[in-house]
Order: sequence, then C-alpha cells, then structure tokens
Amino acid sequence: MGNMGTNTSRNKASSSSEGSFIPPEIWELIFGSVPAEDLKRFKLTYTRWNALLKDKRFIYDHLEQVQEHIIRITDKVQIINPASKADHSSLPLPKEFRGSGKLSNIVHCDWLLLCIFRHPKRLAVWNPCFNRVSWVTKSRKSYAVNDFYGIGYDGVSRDNYKILRFYNKNIFEDNRFPTDKYDPPVEIYDLKSNSWKNLDIPLDWCVYSPCVGVSLKGNMYWIAGENHGPPFIQSFDFSTERFKHMSLIPFVCGAYDNIALSAFRGDKLSLLRQRINDEHDQLGEIEVWVTNSVKDRVVSWTKLFVVWRPDLPSFDLGEDPPHSVFFIDQKNRINVTCSERLVTSKCVCVNLYIIEKDGFQKKEIERHRGEEMWTYMYLPSLVPVP
Repeated sequence: MGNMGTNTSRNKASSSSEGSFIPPEIWELIFGSVPAEDLKRFKLTYTRWNALLKDKRFIYDHLEQVQEHIIRITDKVQIINPASKADHSSLPLPKEFRGSGKLSNIVHCDWLLLCIFRHPKRLAVWNPCFNRVSWVTKSRKSYAVNDFYGIGYDGVSRDNYKILRFYNKNIFEDNRFPTDKYDPPVEIYDLKSNSWKNLDIPLDWCVYSPCVGVSLKGNMYWIAGENHGPPFIQSFDFSTERFKHMSLIPFVCGAYDNIALSAFRGDKLSLLRQRINDEHDQLGEIEVWVTNSVKDRVVSWTKLFVVWRPDLPSFDLGEDPPHSVFFIDQKNRINVTCSERLVTSKCVCVNLYIIEKDGFQKKEIERHRGEEMWTYMYLPSLVPVP
C-alpha cells in the first residue's frame, strides 16, 4: 500500500512537471478544440488547467468554436451532435426541476438557458453542461400567459447577465385581458444584485407568438408586428434597456408560411421561410435570408439561397411545445428538425433534415411514443451559472 501511494505521488509530480514545460498559449490551442463536456473533467486535474478553464477570455473564446448541438428535454436531457450520430449524451434532469411544473419555454444567452416553468410560474437559469441551476427571485408582478422573456448582458461586463420580462399584449385581438394588472408591462432582473426593476416603456407592438426570441451579442431579437403593419425585427438592448425597431423582414409573409429566426455566424441574424401555398399544406420554396452584422446602424438582408423541395415535410417551426430546430451550419446548409408520426406504428420519429441547393439528407435522431418533448438548438458552454 505504501508503494502505491508513492507511485501516485510520483505520477502527480510527473504530470505537474510535464505540464509546466508547455506554454499557456499551447494549452489554450489544445483545449480550444476539446468539447466542453470533456473539458469539465480536467478542472480538478491540474492547477494550471483549472485556472485556464475559469478564465473568462478562454471561456468565451471556446464558445465561439463550438459546433451546434440539439438538446431534447423530457424527464431526462439528451444532447445530440447532428454532425455525428454517435455523439449522443444523456443526463438526468436537474433535481431542482423535479416537481417544478411543466416547462413553458427556454431562451438563452451564451447558452445559459433561461427556463420558464408554468403552473406554478417560476424562472431558473441552467447550464446543462455542468447541470447547475440558479432560481430567479419571483417578481412582485403577476405572471401572465402572454409574458415574453429575454436574457442578455450590458456593454460594461459580459458576465453581467440580466433577464427581460414584458407583457406581450395581442394587439390584433380584442382587449380580453385587464392590462392594468400588468402595468408597467416591462421589467428587468439583474442576476448580480438579485433584484427586479420596472421600465416605463409603452408597447404598441407585439411579438408573433411562434417566435420565442434569439440572443445575439448580448441582446434579444424577435419577429414582431404593429396593427395593420408588416412584420419586422424588434430588438432589446440590455445596455440602454430600450427596445428598437431594427428592420422589416425581407419578404411578404403568407398566411400559412413557416417562418423561423435564428443566429448566424455569431453576429448576424438569419430567417428561414417555407412557403405554404394554402391550408392544405401545398409546399413552395424554402428561402434563407441573412443580415449584415447587427452592430451596423443600417440592417440589410441578403438571400443566402432558395430551394424548392416538394418532397420535404412541412416544418412546424415555433410550435408549442417547440419540436423543430433551425440553424445554418458552417457549410451554409439548412439544418431543421421535424417530428413525424409513423403510419405503421404509434411512434413519433424525430428527423434531422440537412438541406443544400442540390438535395437534402435525412437523419433519424430518435423515436418516442408521442410524449411532450422540448427541442432546442444548443451549444455546450463553459459559462458558469451566475
């Protein structure tokens, strides 16, 4: 037993001395290409590694290198890499979420997931990579079915995360809800100070309900509209704590079209449009549009490509609960998930469609019995839960 302890000590000393000869920038290059799920195992192995994996600059640089994954949430959590069917991990739902009611929605910033629960209404920030959860202090205001949420950070410090909550009154319908109950309709929560504050901002527009919102460079973006007006991109700037009308969407939207908003290349937005010609789901073209950098004062749209594939299914983007994911991968291919019921059985098949200009691939992700599932795009992140 004594020799075993001596050997262990020698191995640790050897590992430490070998690591000291490798410059820090080399470790950064090595770890920069290692998946976040594997990096977390190194945290307690070597002091220098531990310090690097807690360094904010490295954490956010690493996040820029991560490829898109898909996260599916039921009574367990599945993380799937679309590029490799073998890369499929499963972990238990956080114990904090058990008995917390049904999941209503998820939005993210830096892939910290803001989870909105209903019955009872509660908010939590969750990093699935570390399976860490932090509950948000309940607001004094009454929670409403029409609440919308965002999460971001101001320009002073990237880790100064804040949560936005606003009452999304449906201006296209009759006034069925007592709006005075939700005045002022906008609130913001600071995770560092653990406090809510009211923002006196009038809302004369509303988010199109299938659009849950997109986080980009610390701000939030939605597809929204005004009464009798065309749809547009509405943003919220967490530095100025103000909404901003960004631009009109670059096409006339049909009544049955499938439309989804996503991030593109880290600093741009993308729009997917699948034309549905009538209520019988007669499929038309699939278009993908992208913006210039949202940092620019004038936002312009460019059509990335258009393809007509009548042999594809109708993508029910933004349905409740969300069961479709849309993003553009590094090869400029459309990636969309779609749940399709199998005729020969009672199962629902979750498929990934990878669409190019000259064709598409179809990959089966999993089958299930039709239980309620939540599907989102996800990037494994080293960002700690505030």
